[in-house]
Amino acid sequence: MMPDGDTFYVCGQGSDAKSWVLKGSVRDNKLETAFSADDNGIDVNSPMQALPWRGNLLVIYSGAGGKPDGLAVEWDLKTGKPAHQWKLPGLVDPMGIAPLPDSLNEFAVVDNNWALTGVNAGRLAVVTLQS
Repeated sequence: MMPDGDTFYVCGQGSDAKSWVLKGSVRDNKLETAFSADDNGIDVNSPMQALPWRGNLLVIYSGAGGKPDGLAVEWDLKTGKPAHQWKLPGLVDPMGIAPLPDSLNEFAVVDNNWALTGVNAGRLAVVTLQS
């Protein structure tokens, strides 16, 4: 939920060819497409979680299954374009993100560490997003 108490964002997979972040309004009971990585030249798909950050929206993308291609994208809510992007090296399938207390740019990220050929232990990582 955004600070206005009405607007919220959710992640929607769609398909591997098109994934969306959706925007909703509690008051109007509406849900519509907001941001598409695919439409903005971002090859990493599968948005997993969105949260308000720095007056914009921070979205974590898990990417292709079993590949270390996760990405964090800060979406500019005024322009609808990516303001910043960060690769998440060493993370195979990041699924969740939470800000660390008393930090402006450090986050805990849950890495599912999913593999196509077996089961790997998941893990928790701390990432710093510098702009």
